[in-house]
Amino acid sequence: MDKVSDTGVGMTEEIIDRIFRIGSSVSQNGTSEESGSGPGLILSKEFVQKLGGEISAQSRPGKGTKFVVSFQLKL
Repeated sequence: MDKVSDTGVGMTEEIIDRIFRIGSSVSQNGTSEESGSGPGLILSKEFVQKLGGEISAQSRPGKGTKFVVSFQLKL
């Protein structure tokens, strides 16, 4: 399992529910007023799933976000 985390603006549960869905437009300004999520997270999810893994996000508004990517180890 690998994770990437930040201490940025964070996301609400409503936003997390939509960030990985095709056809769902989600945008939120970051700590430096940069624009939010485009197709990057959707593509990341597709690649991870094609390789047999899972990706998830954990976040709290004002506290940052953690993305977790995990793969089953097959022996």
